[in-house]
Amino acid sequence: MTTIFNSAGTGYNITCDPGTLYNRKCYVNVHNPPGCDPADPACTVTQQEIIGYSDKGDPISKAPSSSSWIAWVPTLTTLDDSGTAYQPYGESGLPYGSGAIATSAGTRDVTGDSDGSSSAMQLPDGSSSEISDDDPSVVQVVAGITLFSAAAYGIKSWYDARGGKLF
Repeated sequence: MTTIFNSAGTGYNITCDPGTLYNRKCYVNVHNPPGCDPADPACTVTQQEIIGYSDKGDPISKAPSSSSWIAWVPTLTTLDDSGTAYQPYGESGLPYGSGAIATSAGTRDVTGDSDGSSSAMQLPDGSSSEISDDDPSVVQVVAGITLFSAAAYGIKSWYDARGGKLF
């Protein structure tokens, strides 16, 4: 296994199985408590398989689950100000909900279970925000796409009617 870890005990502490770049599994070595020395008997180190990376490059891994209904919990590992790896959401893993998509901005219900007029967004700090489908930015985007599509269709029809000649 290859270890990506510096001597100061900081960094993500990632190890990978042997193999080619895209055909091997890599793991985050999670220290409990974060940043502890593995030589200390009070320090436990577990491996979590990396399943992807966040848009900031932080590894997302499979953490063990204590619930019977889920085999593992997607967990984000990030670095604190001193460069020590920690998991900000703890044992609960990334924020999630029934039919929701987790993002760095929070989670939003996309199942259509609500009445369609608004949906709640759970933010990372635990607060929630109502998002209306009538939000001007959503309406503007839909109107812009519709206008662009109509213009593209009109230009193509005009071009075809002229026999493929611009002027």
